[in-house]
This record gives sequence, C-alpha cells and structure tokens, in this order.
Amino acid sequence: MQLTINEIIYIVLGVCVLFYLTMFLLLKRHNDKNKIDTNINKSKDKPEKVVVTKTKEKPIVNNSNEILLKRNFKYVVGDNNKIKPGKYILITTVNEITEFNIKRNGYVKNYANDSTVILSEGDDLTATNISVILSK
Repeated sequence: MQLTINEIIYIVLGVCVLFYLTMFLLLKRHNDKNKIDTNINKSKDKPEKVVVTKTKEKPIVNNSNEILLKRNFKYVVGDNNKIKPGKYILITTVNEITEFNIKRNGYVKNYANDSTVILSEGDDLTATNISVILSK
C-alpha cells in the first residue's frame, strides 16, 4: 500500500493538531493549579492575599512592617539592609506547618509560629524548610 502526497500531508497535519491540542490542555491544567485565594493568618485579624500553588502557599506581603524571608535565601540584619535590628515575630507562610527551621548565624533552630526573636546588627538569617514572615 502506497500513500499519496495528499494522504501524507493529512497525516502530518493531524499529528500537529493533536500535539497542539495536548499542549493547550496541559498548559490550561497547569494554570488552573495556580489560583489566588484569601486566607486568614492566625496572628492577624485581617485577611491576606495568598497565591496557592500545587506545593505551597506564597503570601503577598503588603504591610511595610512585614518582611518575607524566602526559603534558602540568606538575609543579613543591618541599618543599610532590608531587615533592621530589633524585635520581630516569626509567622509561618503555610497554615498546616506550625513549626519551621531558621538558620541564624550558622546554627539551625526550630521555631514555632508567632515566636519572638530579637535581631542584632550583623545577624544572618536563612529560612530552611519554608518561607517565613518577619513582622514588627
């Protein structure tokens, strides 16, 4: 059985249409997993916007007194830096996790949600297992 040039073109066009349809459905499914939801944090009475992804919740910090410590990113406390010396409250970004780890000055310590920490000039902080919010 020999295929004509028109039949070969129809087969190639059919395969291309199936490929694009499959990619469209996969992208639509991926975008549906990323949605915006409102969530109430335990330490505050006001709702905050949270971007929910398939693995975690990522809060959008709008308050100038709050600083988001991204996971595995090192922050240094100082007057010229984003984090100033002072007393802060550590708040979890994932409601299901009530305890998290912070690497401070080279040592990892377990903190509970709403823990108070006093930071001095030159301290370095790294959120190790989840992102954490520092609130004044």
